[in-house]
Amino acid sequence: MRESAVYQEILQEGEQRGLLKGKLEGKLETIPLLTKLGLTIAEIAEELDIDIALVNQFVANQNN
Repeated sequence: MRESAVYQEILQEGEQRGLLKGKLEGKLETIPLLTKLGLTIAEIAEELDIDIALVNQFVANQNN
């Protein structure tokens, strides 16, 4: 079963999702520092190449 093409494809897709999730978490962890440095929400989103709504949501959650 582990040698099947379908299994390998699903495994690879899962690994890719994990890598993307890790990259996003790393970017999100830098938001408080960038905010302290005086960057605006728009600047942070642009520099991290993530959606401005996501940055807004993260900052709002950090302030609560």
